[in-house]
Amino acid sequence: PYIASWSPDSKTIALVESGGFYLFDVDQPLEQSVVHSLQGGINEVLSIVWSPDGKYLIVSMKMDHDDYDDPSVIRHQVIVWDTQTYEKIITIHDSSEFYVFDLHISDDGKWLVGIPVDGTILVWRTTDWVLVYTLEAHTKRVKDIIFLSNNRMMSASYDETLKVWDIESGQLLYDSV
Repeated sequence: PYIASWSPDSKTIALVESGGFYLFDVDQPLEQSVVHSLQGGINEVLSIVWSPDGKYLIVSMKMDHDDYDDPSVIRHQVIVWDTQTYEKIITIHDSSEFYVFDLHISDDGKWLVGIPVDGTILVWRTTDWVLVYTLEAHTKRVKDIIFLSNNRMMSASYDETLKVWDIESGQLLYDSV
């Protein structure tokens, strides 16, 4: 499956396919448009999101076992990439137990949210890429996250509930149950 995402300035497309992801400069002819590619070791890319200023591309992926000691283990990682240097800044999630299948970033770029399969919500502060909260959010997987005004976030889940959170404190403000 392919995943594509426009940069905030609409000049670059991040295109993901099994085995790698590519950055395309849309102002260049097609044969010259690939400005960067990352391949090898990637089993599957699950989600990509740009920071609002376009400086970072955050990617959630499953990594091939060849890169690790135990060949039965598939690592699940969330990696922050610098879009100017194409260097990896930091791996903010690295687990063999669960993966982050969806990523969302707040409009002001201060918060990154990851959605694992277990009903929790992971919240990173983007100034230092520290995981500040693991919200015990729902009894089933979270479907979607929407950032609201005043540092609030709403989560919707397959458990048929909506919840509103204060993103700075991690406090639950509203529960539709």
